[in-house]
Amino acid sequence: MTQDIDERAKINTSRSVAAMIAIRIINIITVPLIGKLGSQSAKNGYLFAAIIYGCIFAACHFFCFAKTKEQVTIPEKEKISIKVQLKAVMQNRPYILALIGQVLFGFTLYGRNADILYYFTYVEGNASYYTTYSMCIIIPSIIGAACFQPVFRKLNNKGRTASIFAFLTGISMLAMYFFNVKDSAVVFYILAGVTQFFFSGFNTAIYAIIPDCVEYGEWKTGLRNDGFQYAFVSLEIRLEWRSVQRCLRHYLENMDTWQIRHKMIRLSVL
Repeated sequence: MTQDIDERAKINTSRSVAAMIAIRIINIITVPLIGKLGSQSAKNGYLFAAIIYGCIFAACHFFCFAKTKEQVTIPEKEKISIKVQLKAVMQNRPYILALIGQVLFGFTLYGRNADILYYFTYVEGNASYYTTYSMCIIIPSIIGAACFQPVFRKLNNKGRTASIFAFLTGISMLAMYFFNVKDSAVVFYILAGVTQFFFSGFNTAIYAIIPDCVEYGEWKTGLRNDGFQYAFVSLEIRLEWRSVQRCLRHYLENMDTWQIRHKMIRLSVL
C-alpha cells in the first residue's frame, strides 16, 4: 500500500484500533450470547456462538480481500525456491528478532485467551465477571493501540517502542497477579485496563515491524520476499495457537487438586 515507513505505522495503527474495538465487543457479548443460544446447554451455546462468529469471520475476510487494492507496483520476478528464501531470511537479523518477539507475544496472547473464561468461571466463581472484565479493558485497548504511532514518532524506533510497551505490559501483569475480583475488584479491573493498554500498544508495534524487516532484507540480500516472510509469521501464529491450547488443556486435565489447578490458571491468565 505504501513504501513510506511512517505511513505504514499509521495504517497499522488504524488496523489495530479497529481490531481492538471488534475484539472487545465480541468479548462483552460472548457470555450472554452463549447463555441465550444454549438455553440449558452450555455445549450448544458454545457451538452456535462459534458458528455465528465463524460465518462473520469468513464474510469479513472475503470483504477485505475484495476491497484491498495494491497501490505499489512491484516488478514481477521469477519464482524463487524455498531454500533460497529461507537462506535470505536467516540473514535478516531484525526479522529473526521480530519472529522471536512474535513467539513470546503469542504465548502470552493465546495462553490468556485460551483459559480466561475458564478462570472467571471456575476460579472466581462467576462467568459474568468476564463480561465486566471485557468492558473495563475496551477503552484502554483502543487508546493503547492508538498510542503506538505518537510514541514511535517520539522515539523514531519501532523496536524500542515495542520493547517499552512489552516491558510495561509484563510489570502490569505481575502486579495483577496479587489481586482478584472478589477481594479487590476495583484494583483488579484498574490493573486489567492498564495491562491491556500496554499490551495493545505492543500488539500494534510487533505487526508494524514486519514490513520494515522486508525492506531491510531486500537491502541486505537483494531479495524481496515479503510474501514468504508474512506467510512464515502466519504459520508460526497458527502452530503456536494450537500448541498453547493443547499444553494448557493437558495440564488442566492432569492437575490433582482444584487448588493447584486454580493457581496454575490464575498465573497463566494474569
